[in-house]
Amino acid sequence: MVLVTSAYGNAGKGIIEVLLKNGFEVRATDTHPKTEDLKSLGVKEVLVGDINKLSFMYRCVKGIDSILFIPPLFTAGGYYVGKYIIDEAIKNGVKQFILHSVNHSGADTLSQHAARKKIEEHITHNNLSDKLCFTLIQPMHYMYNFYVNQVRETGKYSIFYDLDSKLSFVDLGDVAEVVIKVIKNPEKHNGKTYELGGSDFLSPNDMIKLFNKKTHSRAQCERIDVKTYLGMIHTEDVYAIETLKSLSHIYSEYGVRGNSNVLENLLGRKPTTFTQYLEKSLKNKALSNIFSPVNR
Repeated sequence: MVLVTSAYGNAGKGIIEVLLKNGFEVRATDTHPKTEDLKSLGVKEVLVGDINKLSFMYRCVKGIDSILFIPPLFTAGGYYVGKYIIDEAIKNGVKQFILHSVNHSGADTLSQHAARKKIEEHITHNNLSDKLCFTLIQPMHYMYNFYVNQVRETGKYSIFYDLDSKLSFVDLGDVAEVVIKVIKNPEKHNGKTYELGGSDFLSPNDMIKLFNKKTHSRAQCERIDVKTYLGMIHTEDVYAIETLKSLSHIYSEYGVRGNSNVLENLLGRKPTTFTQYLEKSLKNKALSNIFSPVNR
């Protein structure tokens, strides 16, 4: 059985669907009450609770073969959750630990990157001392952060950084495909770190132009302040506020570039492009509804 944390977030739900299609039994955990809805997809066990609490973490890890640890988003205790769940995995004889980290985790001017880097260090040390089988996946920014259904309905793409700053992106479906390959062959991928990026390097203005071309629309980009964006994702957590401020500054001033070579090699094909993501989402409205700024 595979434990997936942060299961009700965008990444969690998307990867769980692919795990289920490939015949894996899944135990899903998250704080959101609607995590129970994942049972309708075929998830065998759902545990709703706060994985920061040790007693709840013990319940989550017990009897698990593999863990896909997606750290809670924008939480100050992210590193410590990672540290304790790695230690608990070792105690329980978990066969495989996959950390869903971030690309450029060494960019410690970004607080959530610094936390992921510390988790990566802890898991690497435990691989050496306790022979924990692990793989680090480091996705670039997910394409689903361009909320196709919302843009289609409102005619606007609202984002918290400069509209001409370029970022690299990756499709969640491609990342899920890599997760399947890793889970099916733990030893082959043991100790590996995979930077997962697509070939696109796009600004918000670039993305809206591609959307308009594909849909014959006249949607527009707008830059919103961090406070407004936090309202969209329904949080007023002080750590989240400072993290988003940092992201807004770094993205606006420098952008973030990735590389598609590793992902292409793992997939055995070219990674999904942003245009292909749009086509897929527009064709399948149910798919585009999965991803929303309310979810992580």
